[in-house]
Amino acid sequence: MVAQHLGVPLTDPRAARVTVRQLLAHTSGFGEFENELFYAGSMSCPHAASIAFAEALDAGPGKDFLYSNMNFCLLGLVVEAAQGTPFQRVVQREVLRPVGVTDMRTAGTRDVRANDVLHDVAPGRTFMETLGAAGTWIATPSDIVKFGDSLDPAKPGAHPVSRQTLATMRKPSSPRPPGTPRRELWYGLGLMVWRDGSFGHTGTLENTHAMFLVRPDGVTWAVLVSGENPWSSLELRGMVDEALLAALR
Repeated sequence: MVAQHLGVPLTDPRAARVTVRQLLAHTSGFGEFENELFYAGSMSCPHAASIAFAEALDAGPGKDFLYSNMNFCLLGLVVEAAQGTPFQRVVQREVLRPVGVTDMRTAGTRDVRANDVLHDVAPGRTFMETLGAAGTWIATPSDIVKFGDSLDPAKPGAHPVSRQTLATMRKPSSPRPPGTPRRELWYGLGLMVWRDGSFGHTGTLENTHAMFLVRPDGVTWAVLVSGENPWSSLELRGMVDEALLAALR
């Protein structure tokens, strides 16, 4: 159980039953904690996590789907507790370097180095420090594509997860998943999955929007948008797919 790994005091006894799988599936019951994670309500992921465990869950573990970046913040802390090593080092050693990605790093909200893209950030915001594993990574689109390709078992090279694990990650994970046969996408375990078999993820921070997609036709793409529009992942996917199609005509 997650609480046992972290050794934190609990206000809601149901939080003792939250599992890693439920964090990945966003069925843990934790709320969104937007103020703590995005608007300087907290100054670090561990501090935000302590606030989350000090409050009641929004739902019982495993009951409902509620997307919350707190789930990924907690996952990063669990990795650190289990490995006894900072999250960044674990991911770089176990996932990124084996697939040939060497330039990805975690960064602060205003940690801009040479050749990094500078995005306008409002004074006082510290979202990247607070998000932790939920949103502190920075990378080039080419590195994201390289990572996305490593998830595709049909592609050559190292694969951080097995074919069986990927199949599990792509299944609808919620007892009442947000995706239905009439919908275009659903959420699996840490992945957004489209009805056509494509999978990937998207993320939005202040004045930036990112998305990557692994398509069943063998195409993997990643795009970083300066600004928050289009906000919709479906709209952004449509724009990129249309641009790729036009380039082939």
